[in-house]
Amino acid sequence: MEQLREALKAETERIFEDGLYSSKSHYNAADRWSYINLWLGIPATILAAASGVLTFVSTSCPQGSQCVTVPIWLPGAMALFTSALTALITFLNPSDRKTQHRNAAGQYNALRNQSRLFKEIQLTQFSAETAEKLKDTLTSLANKRDELNQNSPIFANCDFKKARKGIEQGEAKYKVDEV
Repeated sequence: MEQLREALKAETERIFEDGLYSSKSHYNAADRWSYINLWLGIPATILAAASGVLTFVSTSCPQGSQCVTVPIWLPGAMALFTSALTALITFLNPSDRKTQHRNAAGQYNALRNQSRLFKEIQLTQFSAETAEKLKDTLTSLANKRDELNQNSPIFANCDFKKARKGIEQGEAKYKVDEV
């Protein structure tokens, strides 16, 4: 019986660790896509406004008055660059990717919390009478992990490396767990 209890505990710790690394990696991916969205969206917005203003300025100068002269090609070039940025935003869809990763991170975090509660509370009440129910609960947690692994977006290796570095530096530790 003790061997079963230790096996349940070890597998719970694996699920916890998977949840920890995956949630932090997805949070990192969400942050990265958020920055990409800003780095593409802000210049596209500014260029669109500026090209519109320059087009208006270059075509609305009354004959004989002193106006700011704008090279005729500049508004068009700015509009083309704006179109390229907008096409990138549409193709990459960073806002949607950020949301997908943030949702996956939250689900992995919930799995991590559930596995911690299982190990720290439910598994402490292990007995011959509760063994089957505890095995079923662990199987449910493992199935949830497998489902998340299949349905979550893929994060980049840099997101995982950043997560691992943060975890190793103690970012995911609770004060209550410090010895």
